[in-house]
Amino acid sequence: MKMVSLKLYEELAAEADELSDKLNISRNRFINDAVVAYSKTVRREILAKEMEAAAAAIKMSSREVIDEFDALDDEAI
Repeated sequence: MKMVSLKLYEELAAEADELSDKLNISRNRFINDAVVAYSKTVRREILAKEMEAAAAAIKMSSREVIDEFDALDDEAI
């Protein structure tokens, strides 16, 4: 396990201590779990934005294909 040094606001450190005591886990474990949970949240947000961008690109591409087919239909008439 890699050792990392960090500074916490007094209130945040006190809350981490209080909650880790209530959960009967070490403060280190509590902070590790918090980082894991936050990382998952951030990854989901990034993935959602990437999916929105991909959906928009597909929508634009689909619109272009439909317009091309419409133009071919108009030429056939």
